[in-house]
Amino acid sequence: MASTDLIPQKTDECAGLGRTGTFIGLDALLKESMRSGRVDISKYIRVMRKDRMNMVQTHEQYIALHELLVEATDLTNTLITRTEFPVTLGKLLPSGIPTNQTVLRKEFEKLQTLIPKYDSSCYTAGTLESNKDKNRTMSNVAGNLIMHGSS
Repeated sequence: MASTDLIPQKTDECAGLGRTGTFIGLDALLKESMRSGRVDISKYIRVMRKDRMNMVQTHEQYIALHELLVEATDLTNTLITRTEFPVTLGKLLPSGIPTNQTVLRKEFEKLQTLIPKYDSSCYTAGTLESNKDKNRTMSNVAGNLIMHGSS
């Protein structure tokens, strides 16, 4: 991966460099993995930090970047063009086969494994007294981390 291929994308956000850097890194590294089949996460972060020193600020963000890349590269390409859709749907959901044995069902079951599991411990930061006025409603508060592992 040449360093000239790793030019970070611009963002208007000043605060949140860690989160922004995580998403910029995810986007660029995912494209690189599709192009070459390889990624060098630490090298890319060093390249980003030449321009903005706080990109990917926390250990949790660094872990999340790895986990997101694993999940993203593990998924199959499910893009279907409008003209291909009727034929593809016929292959995914053929008549005469029970729906629980189709490719479409297997794809849905795989997606279900990607749903994160949250409990009240995931929202402690949003319920702190210092953050309560930042929430529109206490029934919908931000989680502690961008991503926290798989379920």
